[in-house]
Amino acid sequence: MQFMGLFVVGSVLSSGGSLFLLGLSFCYLLMVVEFFIRPLYSMQVSSLFMVDGLSVLMVGMSFLVGMLTLYCSRKDFTLSKVLGKKGVEMGVALVMGFSLFMFFSSSWMVFFVCFEGSLIPMVWMIISWGYQPERMQAGLFMIVYTVCGSMPLLVVLLWLAGISSTDKFLSAKMCYFFWKESNVVSVWVIFGLVSGFVVKLPMYLVHGWLPKAHVEAPLAGSMILAGVLLKLGGFGLYRVVWLMSLKGGFSGFLLILFLLVVGLIGGCLCNLFCLCQSDLKAMVAYSSVGHMGLCLCGVLSGVGVGFAGAGCMMFSHGLCSPILFSLAAALSDWSESRSIMLNKGLNSVFPALTFFWALSWFVNMGVPLSLNFMAEWMLISSINFISGWMVPFAWLSCFLSGAAAFYAYGTVCHGIVSLYNRTIGSGVCSRYFGGSSFGMSFLLIGSLGFDFFIF
Repeated sequence: MQFMGLFVVGSVLSSGGSLFLLGLSFCYLLMVVEFFIRPLYSMQVSSLFMVDGLSVLMVGMSFLVGMLTLYCSRKDFTLSKVLGKKGVEMGVALVMGFSLFMFFSSSWMVFFVCFEGSLIPMVWMIISWGYQPERMQAGLFMIVYTVCGSMPLLVVLLWLAGISSTDKFLSAKMCYFFWKESNVVSVWVIFGLVSGFVVKLPMYLVHGWLPKAHVEAPLAGSMILAGVLLKLGGFGLYRVVWLMSLKGGFSGFLLILFLLVVGLIGGCLCNLFCLCQSDLKAMVAYSSVGHMGLCLCGVLSGVGVGFAGAGCMMFSHGLCSPILFSLAAALSDWSESRSIMLNKGLNSVFPALTFFWALSWFVNMGVPLSLNFMAEWMLISSINFISGWMVPFAWLSCFLSGAAAFYAYGTVCHGIVSLYNRTIGSGVCSRYFGGSSFGMSFLLIGSLGFDFFIF
C-alpha cells in the first residue's frame, strides 16, 4: 500500500494526472478483489449497517462505475487542464455516497432517505451540465415520476414502522406482530411498497422519464444514472421481498402477476423501440428498460435462482450500459452528432472503435459465457417457475435484444461515411478505449467467479 501511495503521488507530479486515473482504477480493482473474498459476511460492524451478498455486490459495482464515469468523462473531468467542468466529480461522489448508504443501511427510513436523496445530485448534474435547452424538462420529468411514485412507499414504510415499533430490517423480521400483520396485507400495501421501486427501476409504463434524462444529461450523468441509480430500484425490491411476502391474498397475487406481464411485454416493446431510434443515447436507454424488465421478473419470482439472476443482471448491466454510453460519446466526438445517419462507415475509418462498439453490444445482448448470458438463463429459469406461458415472452425479449444489438452494429459500423461529417480526419480520445477495456474485462471473465453472484 505504501508503494501504491508513492505511485499515485508520483504520477500526479510527472504526467499531470493521466497516470493518477490509472492508479485509481488499480486501487478500485484491488478493492473489488477484496469483496470477492467476502470478509464481511460473518460479522456486522455496527447496528447501522446490514451486509449481505447483494449489498456487497452492488457496492463493488458502484465503485467500478464511479471510476469508469470519471475516467471516460473527457470533457467533464480533466485533471491536467482547467477546461473541465468543475463540480461534475462532486455530483458523481454524492450519487455514489447516497447509493452506498442505501446498500448498507439497516434501517428502512434511512434506506428511503438515501433512495430519494440520490435524485438531488442527479437532477443537479442534468440541469447544470446538460447540453440542450430541454434539460429543464428532463429534470422536471425525473422529479415528478420518482417523487410521485415514492409517496405511497413512504406511507407504507411509516405504517410498517408503526406495527413493528422499529424501522430495522432484522428487528422487524423477528417481530411477531410484524410477521402476523405482513402475511395478511392488502393490495394497497403491496402497491405502495413496489410503486417507488418500479419507477426508479424503471418498469415499462413508468419509464417515460428515463430516455429524456439520458439524452439531456452529460456523459457522466448518463453513466452514473445507468450504472448505479437504476439499480436502486432492483435492490429496493429485493429488500422488500426479503422482508415480507408480497403475494398475500388473491388481489396481491394479481398485482404481482400484472407487474410480471408488464415487465416482460414492456421489455419486448422497448427492444423494438431500439430498432427505430435515430439517437444513439436513446437507443442505449431503451435497451436498459428491456433488461430491467427481466430483472423485475427475477426479483418478484421469489425463488433463489431469480434473486441470483437479478443480481447478476444488475451487475453486468451496471457495467455494460455505461460502456455503451461512453462509446456513444466517442462517436459523438467523431461526428459531432448522436444521429445514426451521421455515424456510418465507422469500420473503414476507426477499426478499433468498431471492435469495442461491436463487442459492447454483443455482450449487452448476452453473448455466451458472458455475465449477461448467465443472468438471462437464470432469469428465464425463474420465470418458468411462475408460469410456462411467460417463457416465450422472455425468449422474445432476448431475441429482440439481439436484433437491436445487430442493428446498432450494422448501421454504425457499415455503410458509407456521411458527407456531412466534418471531423472525419480527427481521432478519438484513448480514455474511451481504456475505460471500455477495463469494464469489459469483468463482463467477459466474470463467469469464472460465478459463485459470487449466488447469494
